[in-house]
Amino acid sequence: MTDKRRGNGAHPRHSAGFRILPVARREMALLGRGRMAWGVGLLLLVTTWLPFMLVPLRSGTWGIAPLDGAVLSSITLGAIVLPLVALLVGADTLAGEMEDGTLSALVTLPISRRALLIGKYLGRAAFLLGAEILACGSVSVAAGIAHGFTGARDFLAVAGSGLLLSLSTLGVGVVLGAGGRGRARALGVALLTWVTLAFVVDGFLLLSVVALAPPPPARPGVHGHAEINAPDRSGATSAVDGVLMPAVIALDPIDLFRILAVRASTATGERLAASLSGMRSTTATTIFAASWLGWLVVPPWLAYRRFRRVILR
Repeated sequence: MTDKRRGNGAHPRHSAGFRILPVARREMALLGRGRMAWGVGLLLLVTTWLPFMLVPLRSGTWGIAPLDGAVLSSITLGAIVLPLVALLVGADTLAGEMEDGTLSALVTLPISRRALLIGKYLGRAAFLLGAEILACGSVSVAAGIAHGFTGARDFLAVAGSGLLLSLSTLGVGVVLGAGGRGRARALGVALLTWVTLAFVVDGFLLLSVVALAPPPPARPGVHGHAEINAPDRSGATSAVDGVLMPAVIALDPIDLFRILAVRASTATGERLAASLSGMRSTTATTIFAASWLGWLVVPPWLAYRRFRRVILR
């Protein structure tokens, strides 16, 4: 039975599962014919290759760094570029076709809005993840041929964390573009969201880390340089070692990306083991896992809630 409250495009629920894949294939075909896909692919390729090319320049040589030699640089650059690309791609998922008027013809077909949204989201996600996998695969093969695959785990940790970051921010972008207010406005709001997540919220979280960090030992200079990362000698439990700090970090997918990449990487994990001691507890792991699940599931659900109320013309 058609639900008139949802406007045009409401269809029986049982048809959704049979229409998702054709919509996803259509979305990927549209992306393949557009200029945005080539621009996004090139940007992701440059973002992936750039840290590996810049690290050897520090020593005045040309070449490519080993797989574990550009981990920190890849995390830093990926935390800036990946959410920007995903937010813009996500914001254009619905806003572009609603502005062009092509969605009106689609919803007259036996395709529910739920199937339409899921199909378009999956098509965009497949395109974005495919471009990232292609970029990561090319640089890993080149670095592996040049230096061997010793640091493959470290590179895979960064690449896998980046895929999760792209998926989560892609969903946020879809939410921003599901209101039917035009492509330019959706992309502008997506850009503002990126600035908020990458700089405003991230700066607030960094201040929180400093504020919640345990105090230094009462007798400085006794335990050498290792005392900088030593816990408070008073016996009190630091907020960093409990629930508060992981819960604060969970507010931003960019910081979740950094924590996951560092924890899963052998090189950075050993280097920063002391400073991450509070982030390795079972409670922190549970909070991070639940946060990733929330960032991956909640935005598409919110996008559907917004999209089903839009009157298409």
